[in-house]
Amino acid sequence: MGRRPTRILLVFIGFGYFYARLQADPVPRKYSQLISLLISVAETLGDGVLGLVLWQGSLIASAYYAALHRSWGPDQRLDQTIGAGVLWILGDVVGLPFVLLLMRALSRDERAHAVQVDAELDRAEVAEPDDAASSGLWWESDPQLRERYRRG
Repeated sequence: MGRRPTRILLVFIGFGYFYARLQADPVPRKYSQLISLLISVAETLGDGVLGLVLWQGSLIASAYYAALHRSWGPDQRLDQTIGAGVLWILGDVVGLPFVLLLMRALSRDERAHAVQVDAELDRAEVAEPDDAASSGLWWESDPQLRERYRRG
């Protein structure tokens, strides 16, 4: 397999990975977008740390690049520093729109959850008998705990 098909395949695999993390299509089990947001923040920090290590660290594969006898461009140290900066900046620039999409999806999920909780509370308020509210015990008025701690 040549270089070009491999690169195209890697791009499609990466697209599939990030598209699955957005959970835009129906999925068997929907996870919180907060998990994906935390993964993205960790990836962004990882790009930054890797860029700093490459920038401040020792030369990588210096024997290999010296054997190339390259007569053009910057020296090895400057070339590695430029590459580290490109890695750091592109990792953050490419990750930022994805983080914004995740934040929008998280906000949408939280609004839907709030509507669901409000509807449950409204149903519980309508169905709640007056004797549970008049007893004054907070766990008897809570719809989830009422059955567990019922007296008598």
